[in-house]
Amino acid sequence: MSTYARLLKALGSRRWFAAVASRIAPPLDRLVYRASGGRRLATPDSVPTFFLTTTGRRTGRPRRVPVSFVVDDGDFVIVGTNWGKPATPEWALNLLANPRAFVEVDRNPVAIEARLILEEDRKAGWDALVAMWPPYAAYRERAQGRDIAMFRLAKI
Repeated sequence: MSTYARLLKALGSRRWFAAVASRIAPPLDRLVYRASGGRRLATPDSVPTFFLTTTGRRTGRPRRVPVSFVVDDGDFVIVGTNWGKPATPEWALNLLANPRAFVEVDRNPVAIEARLILEEDRKAGWDALVAMWPPYAAYRERAQGRDIAMFRLAKI
């Protein structure tokens, strides 16, 4: 693991880091992605991340955001921690309203359908997500009081 990845993982669970990174990381990922011709993100390679394009539930317009994921049985598993903030991220609300979306994997758009993972099936997903990005545990703790949406994205 790179020094950059180790540093981000060490700082990732701190409140100030989440506050700053939640504003800086998405535009930085977009910039690095464009500049590299879709080969890189600012997010370290040890944190698998793709672009998720949902349909805005109020506007009907496409909304594209970088989201970290793990793979389980050929599906992608994502979670709407929103960096531990009290509000559910917009992309998760969009998926709840319209589960059909796209992810960009290796510069290729892949059509997916999202299915909300229910509480009894979430342990394996949380374990895999926290193993990949340990700060998810802190985000879940800080977001107490709200249900954190976890989705299984199946290719269609």
